[in-house]
Amino acid sequence: MNQFFKIFAFLGMFLIASGLSAQERGVCGFLPTQESMDHVRQLKQWIETQDLATFRSGAVTYVPVKIHLAGTSNGTGYKSEGAVLDMLCELNEQYADQDIQFYIYGGFNYIPNNTLNTDPASASLIMNGHKVNNAMNIFICQNADSGGIGETLGYYSNQYDWIVIKKTEINGYSNTVPHEVGHYFSLLHPFNGWDCTWWQEDIHGNPVSSTIAPCPSGAPPYGNIEVEYVDGSNCNTAGDLLCDTPADYNLGFADGNDCNYTGNCMDPHGDVLMPMENNMMGYFNGCSDYEFTDMQKGLMAADLAQRTYLATNYTPPATSITGTISMNTPLDGETSDYYNVVLFDWDDVPGATQYFIEIDIISTFNINPIRKVSDWSGAFIYDLNPNTTYYFRVRPYNEYYTCAPYSEVHSFKTSTITGVKAPEYVSDVWLSPNPVSSGLDVQLHVQSTQTFEAELSVHTATGQKVFAEKRQLTAGDAVVSIPTTGWAPGLYLVALKSEEGVVVRKVVVGSER
Repeated sequence: MNQFFKIFAFLGMFLIASGLSAQERGVCGFLPTQESMDHVRQLKQWIETQDLATFRSGAVTYVPVKIHLAGTSNGTGYKSEGAVLDMLCELNEQYADQDIQFYIYGGFNYIPNNTLNTDPASASLIMNGHKVNNAMNIFICQNADSGGIGETLGYYSNQYDWIVIKKTEINGYSNTVPHEVGHYFSLLHPFNGWDCTWWQEDIHGNPVSSTIAPCPSGAPPYGNIEVEYVDGSNCNTAGDLLCDTPADYNLGFADGNDCNYTGNCMDPHGDVLMPMENNMMGYFNGCSDYEFTDMQKGLMAADLAQRTYLATNYTPPATSITGTISMNTPLDGETSDYYNVVLFDWDDVPGATQYFIEIDIISTFNINPIRKVSDWSGAFIYDLNPNTTYYFRVRPYNEYYTCAPYSEVHSFKTSTITGVKAPEYVSDVWLSPNPVSSGLDVQLHVQSTQTFEAELSVHTATGQKVFAEKRQLTAGDAVVSIPTTGWAPGLYLVALKSEEGVVVRKVVVGSER
């Protein structure tokens, strides 16, 4: 974990005492309800009747996460998939000691909708239509405001059982997502009962004058919440209902950035509060690291054990990726054959099942980047500008392991020659099995909306043609068998060409069985 850049998400922006006021602090939009507090009580009772090994066996539980990327209605403004990979890497690091790990379920879901992007609280029907029932759902939006005492950076919805995160919090150092995942697994804020405000002596007294916290539960029947005592005498019925999280009256909300509370707030008994500043579910800023208490971990493990609908029967393709990207084309300084269709090709990276490629006219990738996720070790990028220098980088990953770094930044120049694209009526093309053993047939699958004539050819990586034939492919799902008898092990390019365009795919041929 990069300690230097560790930022506590809910005080997300860098604040100094003389700068932004407390009302401008970043906060969590989670609202406790009577139902959520009753659920905590139920989980605590269930834990007392269970052997700890029942739900904390030491084996890793893999939790599916459906990532929903909200954009504008014209299909722009999505958060970078690379930032999501960083976020998931950090999330898995934060939960590693609990043997809970998260994986991308079914790829990324892109939702071009202005309402969802800017006002998710008003888009529940849209979100419900995209929600995946056997996964944790995270919607990444431009805004995440849900009302409250500051700028909402994220929230977990008890009603809909999904998480909403502001795009600025999707990175490799913010704790917004780990915090909201804590709510997903039933945790309350340690300052439960103070979510709508923070302790202020002129309002609440010192010692605090009431035994009832100022903020009732956030949904009908709006039940009162007890003020938690420092001595822990009411820890089972006050605050977050856990007894190893010290009393906290949202003191972090108005505190500085040094992760060190030095105030003299006193509970109704006159005892000075000593909050746990580095608790993941609190609001203190500037700690080098944040953590959960043992009771918080136990509660989350119990909640996870009861979420039997989650698709946790998963084995990752690899738990690490150590290989690096080795480019085949374009090489540094090369000029591409065409400018409006450019083939990027690199060697397979062991353990990787997907690749993220990023292209821009500057090497910082923050002007007008083109981004693409590819499920093979290459990609076609279309509609680049002619006679222009572009920079690109590639990042390997699989649905679980997202911590592999980017490749080196490479550059190339586009030509002034126009190439051809895939026919518009061809929706998908793939090869199986891939890799294939030499001597066996490889199947070319073509999905199209119309019947068409095509020329099929296969070339080695050095350009030698090893197969060619003309075929009529029917609309719908067409399959062509390509024999590989006599082919040497290696990489081959399969091209499907019609009058309207061309599609190229790679196949790897292995040794004969």
